[in-house]
Amino acid sequence: TQHVLVPRHEVLSPEDKKRRAIVKKLTAIDQLKVKKAAGEKLELTQHKKLESEAELRKELAALGGK
Repeated sequence: TQHVLVPRHEVLSPEDKKRRAIVKKLTAIDQLKVKKAAGEKLELTQHKKLESEAELRKELAALGGK
């Protein structure tokens, strides 16, 4: 029989998971900024997401992110 090596899933600390989630949200915000700059009309929920940018950046800095 042959043994198949299965890559182990990365084990992330709660802080790493939170950091990753915040980075994902900030990436989405950057994409929304591009759409807005291109003249696309944003939905109310998208405007609320844009408004959360400063708080997310504070959280990320507190977690030691960039």
